[in-house]
Amino acid sequence: MKEQKDFSGRPTFSFEDIRAGRYSRIVKNLSRRFKLQPEGMFVDTADNKLQEYSSGSLLVSLEWTTEVGFSVNSRNPDSDQLTSEIADYTHNKYRA
Repeated sequence: MKEQKDFSGRPTFSFEDIRAGRYSRIVKNLSRRFKLQPEGMFVDTADNKLQEYSSGSLLVSLEWTTEVGFSVNSRNPDSDQLTSEIADYTHNKYRA
């Protein structure tokens, strides 16, 4: 697990060892575990998979890209803690 900050200072956690084929199963599990609801459009291309999710006023994105692998990203300041919790859970459950 690699922790970084995005351009606006929000935490981003990436998992380069998680492949694209695992995205749907992992996201389904995380959605149930953290009571996340999909927001907006799902992007699904050969190089990217992206969906934003909400839990009340909290907003995170769960992404997969060829450059980074799977990532969990905070979308507003109040979501930083939830993002960290999702990343820790992902690290413990899905690390290679």
